[in-house]
Amino acid sequence: MVKYLVGQGASLTATTDGGRLARALVSVFAPTIVEYLKSVSVPVFLAAAKTGNLAEAKLFVKLGMSVETADAQGATVLHWAAYSGSLDVVQYLVEQGASLTAADEDGYMVLHWAAGRAGNVAVIEYLVAQGADVWTPTENGEIARDVALAVGNTAVAASLKSFETAEVFVSLAASGDLFRVGLAVENGININGQALVTVGGVGRVRTALHAAAAAGHLEVVKYLVGKGAAKESKDAAGATPLHAAVAAEHLAIVKYLVGQGAGVNAKDANNETPLYYAASYGNLGIVTNGASVL
Repeated sequence: MVKYLVGQGASLTATTDGGRLARALVSVFAPTIVEYLKSVSVPVFLAAAKTGNLAEAKLFVKLGMSVETADAQGATVLHWAAYSGSLDVVQYLVEQGASLTAADEDGYMVLHWAAGRAGNVAVIEYLVAQGADVWTPTENGEIARDVALAVGNTAVAASLKSFETAEVFVSLAASGDLFRVGLAVENGININGQALVTVGGVGRVRTALHAAAAAGHLEVVKYLVGKGAAKESKDAAGATPLHAAVAAEHLAIVKYLVGQGAGVNAKDANNETPLYYAASYGNLGIVTNGASVL
């Protein structure tokens, strides 16, 4: 009977005067009917997200529908809410635990979908504030800004670019995320931009090269130097990336930077050279790597 009535267009969201739904009523008596109604509720839940119907979205979540409910192509209700520009629905779904990193079958995450709609700046700003990553690519290598530009959403693209900051870039270098460091560079980030980042318990304003050198990420260091990162740039303490590598005792990075021409006699704000740093840490391997004794 339930299947017949639903097949004839019976509303899944109609309530009684007391606010009760058919599904809530039958849940007490017939769990199998509830599961059937859940299954047929999927397209209706997705439609609520697509149209920005917050009341219906809340109703489906209240009745046990997963916030990760997705269509056949893997797009979740949050994907659709983000694309529709429904900030209130987006906020509600995120608050209920909807994943920002869920991807459809082509690798497009929620932020990519939001970027595809004109005038969606408020949703973009909210998603980024909640942790959506502006540099995560699709399977085709597109970041969210690429998606926006591809469909002519210049305002959205500008908003996304404003989040492609030195703080994020330097943090990526410090974490050793070579792939996203590369994406950032290819998308025009200032490779020598400085930002406050903590590496090894030391918080300091520094470049991505400083951060990668201090954290011991040799491949990131090589990539940045290959792309023209300034080897003699000074951080907030006047130290160069070589100072940073010496202080953290990363001999392989020290040797690489010296081999690339980094100044072994560069002085920080206290007139201390990399050799001074090495000696103070008692690192004989670095001390004997060719620096002149001052």
